[in-house]
Amino acid sequence: MARRVKAGPRPADDGLDLDAARIFVRIPAYRDPETLPTLERLFERAERPERITVGVCWQYGPDEGPLPVPIRYAGRVRVVDVPAEESRGPAWARHRAEGLLRDEDFVLGVDAHTQPAIGWDAALLDTWRRAGPRAVLSAPPAGYKAPDLLRSNPLPGYRRPHRVDRRGLLELRTGFFDGFPEAPVRGAFVVSRFVFAPAEAIRAVPCDPGLYLDEEDLTLSVRLFTHGWDVYAPADVFMWHLYNDDGEQRPLHWKAYDDWRSLRAEARRRARRLLGIEPLKAHEQPDPDDRYRLGTARTLDDFAAFCGFDVRAGRPTPAADRCPWVEALREVASINGYWIAPPDPPPAPAPPPPLAPGDCAPYVTLPLPSGKRGELHLYAGAPLALFFVPADAPAADPFVTLLAARSEHFEVAGTRAVIVGVGPGAERLSRPGAPPVWLDADGAVARAFGAEGERAVLLDRNLRVVDVAAGLSQGVIGRMVDGGRALRDTHDRAPRTIAPHPPVLVVPDAIDDDLRMALIDAWRAGEHFQGRTGSGQGSKVRLNRKVRTDVQVDKALRARIDAALVGRLAPEIEKVFGFRPTRRETYKVGCYPADGGGFFGQHRDNFEPALAHRRVAMTLNLNADFEGGRLVFPEYGPDGYAPTPGTAVVFPCALMHRVDPVTAGLRFTLVSFFHNEAGARLRRQMRRTAGLPPPKDDRRFIAPRRGVVSHHEDIRHRYAMLRDPEHPPAPQRPVTLVEARGAGNPEVARRRTDTPPGVLVVDDYLHPDACERITRYTLDAPGRPLRVLDHDRSDGDTLVMRTSDKRITEKVRIDGIAPEMLALFTDVYGHRLEPFYGVEFEWFERPQILRYGPGGKYHAHADAEHYDREAKRFVRAQDRDYSVLVYVNDGYEGGAIAFPRLDYEVRPEPGMLIAFPSDHRFEHAARPTTAGTRIALVSWGAVRGTPRVRPRPPYGAVIFRPR
Repeated sequence: MARRVKAGPRPADDGLDLDAARIFVRIPAYRDPETLPTLERLFERAERPERITVGVCWQYGPDEGPLPVPIRYAGRVRVVDVPAEESRGPAWARHRAEGLLRDEDFVLGVDAHTQPAIGWDAALLDTWRRAGPRAVLSAPPAGYKAPDLLRSNPLPGYRRPHRVDRRGLLELRTGFFDGFPEAPVRGAFVVSRFVFAPAEAIRAVPCDPGLYLDEEDLTLSVRLFTHGWDVYAPADVFMWHLYNDDGEQRPLHWKAYDDWRSLRAEARRRARRLLGIEPLKAHEQPDPDDRYRLGTARTLDDFAAFCGFDVRAGRPTPAADRCPWVEALREVASINGYWIAPPDPPPAPAPPPPLAPGDCAPYVTLPLPSGKRGELHLYAGAPLALFFVPADAPAADPFVTLLAARSEHFEVAGTRAVIVGVGPGAERLSRPGAPPVWLDADGAVARAFGAEGERAVLLDRNLRVVDVAAGLSQGVIGRMVDGGRALRDTHDRAPRTIAPHPPVLVVPDAIDDDLRMALIDAWRAGEHFQGRTGSGQGSKVRLNRKVRTDVQVDKALRARIDAALVGRLAPEIEKVFGFRPTRRETYKVGCYPADGGGFFGQHRDNFEPALAHRRVAMTLNLNADFEGGRLVFPEYGPDGYAPTPGTAVVFPCALMHRVDPVTAGLRFTLVSFFHNEAGARLRRQMRRTAGLPPPKDDRRFIAPRRGVVSHHEDIRHRYAMLRDPEHPPAPQRPVTLVEARGAGNPEVARRRTDTPPGVLVVDDYLHPDACERITRYTLDAPGRPLRVLDHDRSDGDTLVMRTSDKRITEKVRIDGIAPEMLALFTDVYGHRLEPFYGVEFEWFERPQILRYGPGGKYHAHADAEHYDREAKRFVRAQDRDYSVLVYVNDGYEGGAIAFPRLDYEVRPEPGMLIAFPSDHRFEHAARPTTAGTRIALVSWGAVRGTPRVRPRPPYGAVIFRPR
């Protein structure tokens, strides 16, 4: 079924009459049965088919003939018919189809197996207008299966660097956005399967007929850039492409043309010379046709600076840290064999902004002159005045003497005081009767508090910043005493016994009054919609359950809310609920009206699959001039919350809660929900399962701008920013898997000697810290069921996989830890297997993470061979010589690895490495996991010089450089 796309909002008129624009569609077609259906879809699904013209390079086989264009498209379809044996490949065919362009205004380049969305022409023109007059739109199309089965809920994508081949050419790969961007996204690389550009761009930068296939995208991207054109990825999906991922391939040029390898070799040589990777030889002349050279508007150096990759040197540049594909570049940089240098170190980050009133103070720990430690978190429960005194300040000694004389004033006000001596030599500020002195030798704590000079900071009983005063004087001391007394008086009452209450966090002054009133004004001026219940397609307006009118918060107000809550609310959420809120849903301002009977019946916020990602909910009260409307948690009693304006109430989404009817006035509230990265992955997975589109409101919330949270697991130091030398801070960079391994340390990594010949078992090869990190990553990451090789349908060029009840396993993508995984297995093969087996490896397959849940298993099998029943012998099916397994976790039952032919079985332990030859002599099985989750890392290596059954290494294999 076709998908309809809508045009975006029209920007200001730039003088172009797009309503009269004509579009030429360029199609290369190599004996493709989808060609005529694609023609029909282009016309039938266009909003204005009269402006469409199609040019086809039809390459027909011996039993075919000229393209039979339907009579209704006469004059609208131009065809150049070419016998298939005369074809020179895909790029050559695109060039021939491009030659059919006449006086049209725009060119769309697609393949002959394409499904356009309904209204594609208007949507592309509007998207191009939003991108700009020098824009070229290009993105990887989504997939479909013939005849008309579109991939559901695709995300828009873009092209990014993947790796450099052995001859120095950059290979590209598809990346996907997390959601749907608000506008076209500037990129660097095109994909020839979908290009939309003004005809002026195509005439200036035509397809190069001397190229063949993969190298075309790279060279066209560079040529467009150097001619002054900018590549943009559309913010939506307009095209679907028939990929060959089901093993049933359409006719392909490189399958039928015997000498295609020479065409490809010449094309790659041409690309390397164009990009400056390989110079011309003395007897060779440059291409006389300037149309296929680089432009002069911008240089190759400009391209490297923009996209983060130097295509001549084959390495990332410092600009890579500003590109959306920087993580992919770092992953490639760690692969042994592709010879890509890592990117230059990024510039030092900007210092964090100082703490402002309302922000939570970091839980710092500093040494005292006595050798003990001062820990800020121990001062919670009463107001605290911090006096930052530079040790070399002329007023330092008189001010400390004055503080000692006024010490009883702090006692009467119920306020504590601490002197933070800033700089070397601050020990001399300590004296009898004065507040304790904490030593901030390098001034880092002072900078975090915005107190690099002479400052005093007042904290409330929850260690939030209340006031900041400049200078060291008697007036500043009085200001801190008066502020502490006011805080004490606010809470000065007799303690009482509290009845059972819900686990609710109440944070006063989460936003200031200006922002609070701006949100109420936004509701009054905004576009109202009735609040709904439920999620996704099942959400409905149910006035018997909820009466609230909502308004979405605009971008400027969202930024102001985030800036306030990151410092005031996020640390409290982490402290109370034990997770760091890194993502949030959209902010909504809701109004419960008394006239309309505003209320919200009791409900839970995460008991639907599409809402399971939610961790905590926030309702932030914005006004006080109303009656009723209490927030009640009926599971814990009839009491309700009526917070003061600016106060946020945060609670776990699983709690049952309701909002009582508002009996007078209007109750305004700001609502949102918070989760983390694991929740974001769960949200996408659950929405895919439910057939819902990807979420558009999954926003990054907290940025590491304050440096107040450490990676230490001890709750006392969770918020520690600084520690004394006896208690050093947790490392900012976690130990890599290779650094944490036991290889080379016989006291840690012990090889078992009671194993059958040929089997290598090493205990404690992987450090417990690395095991724990991989386990956490795997348990949080989404997985997909693994299949087995279908030997009957596979051949030397194509591997076909199928499901089987003999294998019940999930595969987890290694993207989040790919650099470390690749480095780890490079070490495994190079430092463990090669010395043990006396071989030299040529490559190893990209590692996998396998997750066996309850019932997970894998029957006895050989990794490289299968039993041919007709021949009655084992036949080699894959280029695997040795198999490697690394186990990382415990806490499960069952799951032993068994070698039936060797009568050997071992129960994996965390950190254990097991390796063995991949042939049938070492058939092995994963016994069923009866409880818990069993996690294994797996890879297979190929020995140099072994006869091959396939023409090339598997996709993604890590190639070792010959020694």
